[in-house]
Amino acid sequence: MQIFENMIIAFDHPSTEKVKFERVLWISSDQSEVVLMNIDDKNNLQFPYFRLYDELVQQIEGGQARTFSIEPDLRLLSPNKYPNPMHIQSHRKMKRVRLFRLKCCFQKRR
Repeated sequence: MQIFENMIIAFDHPSTEKVKFERVLWISSDQSEVVLMNIDDKNNLQFPYFRLYDELVQQIEGGQARTFSIEPDLRLLSPNKYPNPMHIQSHRKMKRVRLFRLKCCFQKRR
């Protein structure tokens, strides 16, 4: 099993029936340790932590964890497709100002 940086790993918790998503941030050069970070709640980020590389591989091969191929937060893939609501509101206001300005300029020329 090959683990690489930025890989998403889903850990199954049978007692709570919840899935915990974690991202691999860093792998040591000798592949003895990895740094993982929980990405379940973007508003309540936790600190990254170290874990043994071999232990993580055993969990994936044993079925307690699995690699996840879909990005849970699509804004990381294409942030431009998800504009900020404040940006949308500001854009609408500026559009109204432009229309008003055009109407005023057009009326003055007549």
